[in-house]
Amino acid sequence: MRFSDLACLQWKNVNWQRPSYVMRKTKNTVSQNHSIQIPAQALEIVQHYKPVKIDLEAYVLPILNQNRTYTTEAELLIEISRKNALINKYLKKICSLAGINKEVSFHSARHTFADLGRRKIKDVYAISKLLRHSKINITEKYLSEFDTETTDKALESIFG
Repeated sequence: MRFSDLACLQWKNVNWQRPSYVMRKTKNTVSQNHSIQIPAQALEIVQHYKPVKIDLEAYVLPILNQNRTYTTEAELLIEISRKNALINKYLKKICSLAGINKEVSFHSARHTFADLGRRKIKDVYAISKLLRHSKINITEKYLSEFDTETTDKALESIFG
């Protein structure tokens, strides 16, 4: 899920197996409902934030202000963008403290997920569907950034 989708996920959309959500993108909201299985690791995180009494309209994660009403989609997107920038700032600080010298952001996790999928399942179509890309060539572009391993092995096979 994209950052904006996680930020806007409400308890009414979580059924503990497959949350459903409306996918949001930077400038427009895609009205199609999406559903995805929650991996066990993610379910542990969701359980951590589960209140004793659930308000179905409340956000699952403490990203957006529960008490604020966003009157327009544009206002909501601005707030999501602010929170995304803040979380990315925290990620950079954590990386610095951990001695990690890589550019890390919430979005870079999507690229890492795509690369792990390429290495493990080798099914570009499945990866594209998991990332909710509208076209498979978007996924191919993601994967092309990581595909040095494939070309290295091909060269080794030819010249090795």
